Amino acid sequence: MNNKDGRRFGDVESDNLHSNVLNRGSMHSDGWPKGSRIGIMGGTFDPIHNAHLALAEKARLQLSLDRVWFMPAGSPYLNKHNSISPSRHRFRMTELALGMHPWFRVSRFEEHSNYQRVSARLADAGMVAEESAVSDGRKNVEENAVSIGRKIAEGSTVSDKGKGSGRTYTADTLRMLKEVCPETEFYFIIGADQLYTLESWYKPEEVFRHAVIVCAERDVDDTVSGRRDFLAQAEYLRGKFQARIELLSFVPMDISSTLVRKRTAEGRDIAGLVPEAVAEYIKANNLYSPEA
Repeated sequence: MNNKDGRRFGDVESDNLHSNVLNRGSMHSDGWPKGSRIGIMGGTFDPIHNAHLALAEKARLQLSLDRVWFMPAGSPYLNKHNSISPSRHRFRMTELALGMHPWFRVSRFEEHSNYQRVSARLADAGMVAEESAVSDGRKNVEENAVSIGRKIAEGSTVSDKGKGSGRTYTADTLRMLKEVCPETEFYFIIGADQLYTLESWYKPEEVFRHAVIVCAERDVDDTVSGRRDFLAQAEYLRGKFQARIELLSFVPMDISSTLVRKRTAEGRDIAGLVPEAVAEYIKANNLYSPEA
């Protein structure tokens, strides 16, 4: 993964960050540091916007996460419209949005949603190997990537639609990540509204089993719409699923991918809604315009 000036993401690292990660424990046999805390930010990212980045940064700081992985979905099964942009565009926009941020990474894990094509080139395997190679002299980056890539490929997922359906399921993604990195703590970052829909997701019990749910608090009265109060909903899920839920003190931002697409289609400015590099990419590739 390279940025615009040709340097590989991850080339710029924080010495304090590496020290923090590697001092938590010894390494797995695959080279992954034990006890790491990794945030997972999933979504279509069509496009990624500044509220996504702000939420991820808030989670990283409040929960002392070592990394946040952004995973553009291949074909999310809950998505009700068929007009999402091709994954190559959504991945590239996410890559551009993260820039040289030393704690953020973009992953192709969910893009490889049939899991039969996952190989040593899998971005997550590369990230695991790249970070572990700093202190693991027994294996180089290539060997670690092959080892972890094979493990994920051999654990092919089966969803409601069957193998190779092109659908991605959070439960399967988290399960396979946990199989590869059993002593890594994963934190699945979601928006406030998703706390009310999690129970209807595919295998919600596995989502709660394999990750801590991280959710932005909200200050609206949900009881007006007939729903449980937000804090009551969190307690309900904790009780029913033994869910581990962390609530973030996050000031909502009036930004959405829908708004970005709408303003772009109307020919209006999207400055301040998305990083500049993303806005330039949208314009250069004529994304979201009525003629596209």
